[in-house]
Amino acid sequence: MTDSTAHIVNVADVQETPCEDGDFWGGGFKPLTVAMQPREGRLGVAWSRTGPGRAGTPFHWHALEDEVFYILAGTGVLRYGDDLYPLRAGDCISCPAGTRVAHQIANTGDVDLEYLGIGKHEAHEVAYFPDSGKVSVRGLKVVGRLEPTTYLDGEPERPRVFALVAGSEPPALAPPQPAPASAIPAPADRDPDWPSPVVNVDTIPPLSRQFGDHWGALFKPLTPYMKARDGRVGVNWMCVAPGRAAVPFHAHLREDEVFYVLSGAGVFRYGDSLTPVKAGDCITCPADTGIAHQLANTGSADLVYLSAGTHDPDEVCTYPDTGKIMVRSIQTVGRLTGTEYMHGEPEPPRIFALAAASLDGQVAE
Repeated sequence: MTDSTAHIVNVADVQETPCEDGDFWGGGFKPLTVAMQPREGRLGVAWSRTGPGRAGTPFHWHALEDEVFYILAGTGVLRYGDDLYPLRAGDCISCPAGTRVAHQIANTGDVDLEYLGIGKHEAHEVAYFPDSGKVSVRGLKVVGRLEPTTYLDGEPERPRVFALVAGSEPPALAPPQPAPASAIPAPADRDPDWPSPVVNVDTIPPLSRQFGDHWGALFKPLTPYMKARDGRVGVNWMCVAPGRAAVPFHAHLREDEVFYVLSGAGVFRYGDSLTPVKAGDCITCPADTGIAHQLANTGSADLVYLSAGTHDPDEVCTYPDTGKIMVRSIQTVGRLTGTEYMHGEPEPPRIFALAAASLDGQVAE
């Protein structure tokens, strides 16, 4: 039997890891998607706590990793580029990668600020910290300051390869010392007509995607700013009424999914196992495992949860209960019937008829 319990953790059961630094930095965090961690480049969710008068991280932007934050409790402020946004419970914050617009969350209230951080882990991520001029290069496991220079600065007058061929080594050069300046340009101006990076769940009207008496849910897209910036990580608020399942039993080939239960109770179907779920549960569903999953409301009140995932234009999804598949690149859901590779192809290949018509009898030399 498939063990679904390894994919569900409740935030109250996870030990908090302290990460305070001095009087103004850090707080504590809890990783909630341990089942996803062995898989490189996968979606992850962490619970974070930042005390009053503290900032969770330095002001920074990511080259590769989209980030989304959902405020669970407390108040604070988002610094996003040159703008400040007040934060409260129910706010969802979109920080798309590759925009060179830095972000930072701080607690300006008098109680702990608690929030979820949602994003992908990229092995070769690069992050830049505008307030200090530092850069983090994860692939090199280094944080430091880059001294602007030219492409050939510091290279020997004669390339070292020639000395190696001749059997004589040139003297070693001392490594350059980092300087406080950086050559990375400032963020580009943002279009004021684009969506705000911060939306509150209570201000968004719900959309209905319900079918019959047992299928579908109300939902609210919480990351319109991410979509406008071509980001891949998205979060939806979902409300499933008693006796309903939001979606069919399904498995993703390319898209990881994570669910965080905000209120209500239900059941999580994972492979051939069933596990009760409740508020505070974080459910991890890695892609490309061949194991399907589904959430359903078996309680007496609405089941409300956050659904986080990565939108992949080439996603393929399978539905074991019905034998269907979804191929997003051709925008089709159907049942796939196996054939031989050449089955149905014309004899002779159509390209010859097209060439004869287009070339008007000419033969390419």
